[in-house]
Amino acid sequence: MKRQAQPLELTRSHVYYQPRPVSERDLKLMRRIDELHLEAPFYGARKLAAQLRREGHEIGRKHVRTLMRLMGIEALYRKPRTSIPARGAENQPNELLEQQRNERLDTRATQATIGADPSLETVGAVDRATNSRR
Repeated sequence: MKRQAQPLELTRSHVYYQPRPVSERDLKLMRRIDELHLEAPFYGARKLAAQLRREGHEIGRKHVRTLMRLMGIEALYRKPRTSIPARGAENQPNELLEQQRNERLDTRATQATIGADPSLETVGAVDRATNSRR
């Protein structure tokens, strides 16, 4: 088995792994969670767990979260909008980004002139070594 797993770059534990089947109880819970999610898509794991407990199921929110993740569902809610500018705000120029862009352009221009005229080779080397702008 080791020789078969090696070319595939798998460990032997991956080859021997047998996934556990989902229990009948979990399948019933998943069906009910799906129904509840369709009724109230904004319910998260906590509210779904509370609702399931009210219906008589013994389940915690962590298990509900695990089942929701298995089913690929999550609560719909408004996400924080952290990058929205205030009304009337002006965009400030990013001076560091502009400086880096200019340095790259200077380096490219210097490299282009080095190839064109051998006498400028030392000037370009000094310019790059000191990292100064011209």
